[in-house]
Amino acid sequence: MFEVETKEEISRLYYELQYEYILVQENLTETPTIPSLTPAGFTTWIVLQIVAHPQKEWRRLTKVLTNMPIEADGVLVEDRPERFPKQMPRRLFPERENTIIKESLDQVIDNVSRNLSSTTVGL
Repeated sequence: MFEVETKEEISRLYYELQYEYILVQENLTETPTIPSLTPAGFTTWIVLQIVAHPQKEWRRLTKVLTNMPIEADGVLVEDRPERFPKQMPRRLFPERENTIIKESLDQVIDNVSRNLSSTTVGL
């Protein structure tokens, strides 16, 4: 999704985009260092991605629904859980990208990558 690779870049990106996140640890005996979006941070992230890249996100989410059927909690239908549709209608997404948001996201990603690479030169 993002063109950043290190934990530091991801953390800085979440910070710059004001996505709510926490640090988690890979093992219980380690200090938390892995940036992870909170539910609120994920919501912000996915909404902005859909607005900035509606066609791309529609294809991605359709692929997820096709490959991973989602079952509803609650009442069984014919002794089986009800399943959500395997397709996401394209009409539920914006017709076209919001270029202002797309360009803002791209600029922040570029700035984070550029700033972190310039601070690591000579290390």
